[in-house]
Amino acid sequence: MSTKEDHTVSLKVRLAQGVAQHRLWNKDHQELHDAARNGQKPSMIIYHNGAVDPAALLNLPPGTAFCVGAFPLILRDPDEIGDCASIYPFLAAASYATQNLGVEKHVMVITSNGPLSAYMRGEHQMGPLMAPWMDVWGSVVKEAEAFAAQVGMNDDVEEKNRIIALALLGRNAKILEEVVGKKVTRCYLDMESGVLEVHSHGDLAEMWRSSSEKRIGNLDLYKGPLQALACSCCDSRAGHGHLYCAQPGEFLDANVIAAIVPPYKDIVANKIPHPVWALTEHAHSLGVREAVVTGHSQCGGIKALVDWKASGQSPGKYLDAWVGQAAGVVDEVFDYARKEGFLTDDKGNISDKVYRLTEMRVTQWSARNLEEYFKDRANELGETYEDGKILAHYLKIEEREVYVLDLHAGIEETFKGMQSLETLQSSAQLLDAEGAPRLPNGQRQKAKRMIRGLA
Repeated sequence: MSTKEDHTVSLKVRLAQGVAQHRLWNKDHQELHDAARNGQKPSMIIYHNGAVDPAALLNLPPGTAFCVGAFPLILRDPDEIGDCASIYPFLAAASYATQNLGVEKHVMVITSNGPLSAYMRGEHQMGPLMAPWMDVWGSVVKEAEAFAAQVGMNDDVEEKNRIIALALLGRNAKILEEVVGKKVTRCYLDMESGVLEVHSHGDLAEMWRSSSEKRIGNLDLYKGPLQALACSCCDSRAGHGHLYCAQPGEFLDANVIAAIVPPYKDIVANKIPHPVWALTEHAHSLGVREAVVTGHSQCGGIKALVDWKASGQSPGKYLDAWVGQAAGVVDEVFDYARKEGFLTDDKGNISDKVYRLTEMRVTQWSARNLEEYFKDRANELGETYEDGKILAHYLKIEEREVYVLDLHAGIEETFKGMQSLETLQSSAQLLDAEGAPRLPNGQRQKAKRMIRGLA
């Protein structure tokens, strides 16, 4: 069996496990099943740095949290930086979740294996996609080092890294709280020890001196090699932690509105601090050579982009800047839809087919952009690029089914195949071979309760 076939079989097994897990959740929580079918009504938004999927970490069923994550989870002050892509994924998701979904609870999770600590120690080479973050990161490290010296922790490497993470948490939370007008719960996850530290407020000194009552241990995190880079929408109904039945830490997760990954050469040429591409470069430095992009139906980000292009009315500050990265894809879909006569329905509104086709085309476009990066890096390093390592999937929320998309299919082929997509997750034989899906331990349930109580 070829490497490509091995990888595909592995994904089929994971998807089958994920569907089984969804069925268990849906059986016990009918209201969550209805929410997943009829529209997401999340109770919180979680910001993370991509090292661990928060829905998997906290055992959150689909639809209960709006998740946004990318490396290295550095928020820039919008009043200081102006029009810069670095603020878009986090602030776009924050404004959308607050204004459009009515989310009141905000949680931020930073892990011990980032952000940028490996680069600061010289363990990985800083590439062009990571370098634009160094100005902000340098100021955070300077603050943390001064505090570490003050409390006598400069020689304790592990504790110093914790202090740096707490300093970044405090800085990010302050910026975010001013934007959304809500309190942000700050969480530090020690990936090595499996301990989650939760803070409802406080500056660096107060968080550092937190009591043991704010810590939850034995979280049973994944300790093996990273499986893949996974890019999905912020909508937790489409999260890879659910769809692949993944253990926390098994994937590097980029959760961004509409799973948008723009061409990386534009980012490099303009020296833009782009979180998704920073995560991609980080993943590559860790030896990751596989990626999957998952789009989904009922995508609010795609709807905002399509409606914006149709009406000319911006969906709102930050959101327009983020989804606008895929504006060219919508132009392609509009041109094709006009030619084929399905741009609008009988009432003159944008047809549902346009939304669905745009969701798929953005997913394919994002996956091709990732493929170009991995191919170019393989050529630079003298490696052999293996076809089939970058995948594009499409989740139909209404059916709870994931379908395969051809990265390189043209728009006509994609449109004609919309009604006959190949599913990856219908094999009962694969489930029988792998056994029942994994369920989280009690400590993860306890961590979820703590965060819900503080947020």
